[in-house]
Amino acid sequence: MNKKGLKIFTVLSLCTAVAQAEVECHDPVGKWQPRQQLRHKLEQKGWQVKRIRVDDNCYEVKALDHHGNKIEARFGPAELDILELEVEVVGTEKIEKFLEDHGEAQPYTNSTN
Repeated sequence: MNKKGLKIFTVLSLCTAVAQAEVECHDPVGKWQPRQQLRHKLEQKGWQVKRIRVDDNCYEVKALDHHGNKIEARFGPAELDILELEVEVVGTEKIEKFLEDHGEAQPYTNSTN
């Protein structure tokens, strides 16, 4: 297998609703923090932010991490908490390494009681 061509794609979600198709935010606009504050928070983690836009009342971010992995993430605009994360891991790096570097994200698992 060609290591340069190896790409791992994973979708991580921090949603609690199992059947939820897409994350939507319901924060009142008056409580939203500025996009620049989110940009600064992510740059402190080593992300190279390409774009922050509003989608379904959430902040949607496209970025690269310091390994060049492509990141798409959704954040609640009031608390700037991560709600959904998609990562395209490039090269031979494992997703576990990404999670170590970005400790707040955990894979979503569906467990039934």
